[in-house]
Amino acid sequence: MKTPLALFVFSLGITYCFAAGPPTAGRGPESKIFDVRVFGAKGDGTSLDTKAIQEALDACGQAGGGVVKFPAGTYLSQPLTIRTETTVQLEAGATLLASTNQSNFMKVPGDWLQVKSGSAFIPFISGKGLTDVTFAGQGAIDGNGNKPKKRARKGRGTPCPARI
Repeated sequence: MKTPLALFVFSLGITYCFAAGPPTAGRGPESKIFDVRVFGAKGDGTSLDTKAIQEALDACGQAGGGVVKFPAGTYLSQPLTIRTETTVQLEAGATLLASTNQSNFMKVPGDWLQVKSGSAFIPFISGKGLTDVTFAGQGAIDGNGNKPKKRARKGRGTPCPARI
């Protein structure tokens, strides 16, 4: 059973990264920390924290890099765009949780079961031309891919968005 699970996790692009040491982005005493709670994230698992998280990521990028910190809690989010020179620090007990609403991950609104290609989806975490990006800490990124709401037509398979 390990192979189907591994393929499922790989197909969603879910990445868990752990680091033993301190964050590396924004090196030196001038390091900047952008706590998502300061930007308004609740981390209660039911409130949509996308706006606050994206504001923290954007502020980090505009500052030339730093650490976007997620204290313990569950942060429900729609797709996010990460910037260069950013460390996403997921503290122990922190989970960045993707929304279960499939339409949040579609480039063009419509029925996600009618999609013919994975390229029609928006990844949960994305960025372009990135350098020096780190995911660190003892928290988790949960792509929420284990809760399908509908089944695809027989013999077709369920389209699977690339979440990261």
